[in-house]
Amino acid sequence: MSNISRKFRITLAICLLLSPILSVVSGSSLEQITEKLISQAKSGDKNSQYLLARYYLSKATFPVQAIDWLKKSAEQNHPQALFELAYHYEVGRLVKKDVSKAIALYKKAAELGNTDAQYNLGLAYAKGKSIKQDHTLAKKWFEEAASNGDADAQYNLAIIYEKGLGTPINQKEATYWYQQSAQNGNVNAQFSIATRYMLGNVLPRNDAQAAFWFEKAAQQGDASAQFNLALLYELGRGVKKNDEKALELYQKAAETGDTGAQYNLAIKYTLADGVEKNMYKAIHWFRKAAENNNDLAQLALGYLYDQGEYVHKDTEQAIYWYRLAAENGNDNAQYNLALMFSSGNGVEQSDQEAFKWFEKSAMQDNPAAQYNLAVAYTTGKGTEQDLSKAYFWYILSSSHDYDEAADNAEYIAKLLTKSEVNKIQQQARDFLVKLANSTK
Repeated sequence: MSNISRKFRITLAICLLLSPILSVVSGSSLEQITEKLISQAKSGDKNSQYLLARYYLSKATFPVQAIDWLKKSAEQNHPQALFELAYHYEVGRLVKKDVSKAIALYKKAAELGNTDAQYNLGLAYAKGKSIKQDHTLAKKWFEEAASNGDADAQYNLAIIYEKGLGTPINQKEATYWYQQSAQNGNVNAQFSIATRYMLGNVLPRNDAQAAFWFEKAAQQGDASAQFNLALLYELGRGVKKNDEKALELYQKAAETGDTGAQYNLAIKYTLADGVEKNMYKAIHWFRKAAENNNDLAQLALGYLYDQGEYVHKDTEQAIYWYRLAAENGNDNAQYNLALMFSSGNGVEQSDQEAFKWFEKSAMQDNPAAQYNLAVAYTTGKGTEQDLSKAYFWYILSSSHDYDEAADNAEYIAKLLTKSEVNKIQQQARDFLVKLANSTK
């Protein structure tokens, strides 16, 4: 589900809490108002009991009295009193923690129409930490809260429909609730609806609408929205191209921790793209993104240390960053790491390690890695000699017009039978089709 926390929306100032009785005792002192409230609470008025509980909760020295009056009001099914008492039991605030009691109180409040209780109950069933997970019941209570205009419930209901949790996947319903939630100010929903417009995979592609909703989320400080909005400004999609605005948004997103923005900002400073070239700032942002596990930034840092460009050459650091990027699936880093193991550059030479990383890179359609992998199979370097596999990888490398790959493939084909050649050529075609489908 989402990472939205449970709600405890008590934002009224004490003067507003007491407003129902102010007109009755206009001109009276706060002490007189409080005495009147106590009198009405003692007479059994559940609203006065709730207001008195809230009054005592505002006074840090009266927690016991506050809970006592909250209980009295809740016993008379005051919806907000039930909700607040449930919250105290759930988190162990001012009372001993009792999740079962909290859930029971939430249910009562939810059935009486309390929106926050409906939401918290939905979240409890969705997460399944305090009670048995039940997406059907989660959906029911999110629907109740969502129908009452709760933006967070609307967002979670959209997720339920998008992922098919306790209900069939329904992208139309998911989009509807994302839109409702976005209009009610939920930043996650604003980002989600913007993404749908930007990708055009659920809604028809509409860059202007994508920019509109990314802007809404960006104004709330969402770093990912700032990054995507920066991309739109840079490309002039849905908005008028504005490199200055794009740079400003990249900067904001980068400072907030968005790794894509950090990497793009580093590239801009490296290439002097819209800014004055500044390798000090470029390396700063490469490092920030790399430390946040961005494989492209890790590759860039590895390359800088490997080549000794703008930093002192440091093969150990190069290997460190190449390895991180390689383990994160970056095919170029895998290839570079393989080369270092193959030559023994900064590491103990190992044909087996080189082969391992050539293979990982080749599987991602890196033509240079495919060629080197084919060479390894041809010579038996780092692996057993296998001309069939060598031919397979030469074919794939030659599909990129990689130097000498086609000639080598033609040479190896002469050493194989015609049926073997036909079979391997079909395997190569199947590999490319599968790869193309996986990137759609």
